[in-house]
Amino acid sequence: MKNFALAVALSLSTPAAVFAAGSQTMCHPMASLQGIVKDQGAVFKPLSPAQWQFIRGVYMMNPTTPPGLPYGNGATLLQFPASPGGGGMIIFLDGDKACTPMPIPKELVDVLADVGKGKLNHEGTGL
Repeated sequence: MKNFALAVALSLSTPAAVFAAGSQTMCHPMASLQGIVKDQGAVFKPLSPAQWQFIRGVYMMNPTTPPGLPYGNGATLLQFPASPGGGGMIIFLDGDKACTPMPIPKELVDVLADVGKGKLNHEGTGL
């Protein structure tokens, strides 16, 4: 039943709907996820090690995620071209499994791209 709920949510066209599944299982086969969203134009963008470390910190500070570090040893950004707002979904990867999805807004997608390019922006007054 949990996998069915995830499949139904993943078959919807927005990353927010994927997150809304509320599945209690933390990891699912990546191939299953790719199969469910392939007809919706889903784009998977693997994260570099620097991006993965950065987004793990975001995950830790996100009040909507479970306590502790996310599962896995890598991550990918899942985006749907037709999704309003340009946000996406971080899927943490543990081998061939997709784990602990986390929706992110376009602003964070943009910062993540900058981290991947080594572009850092230190705005603010500091200490």
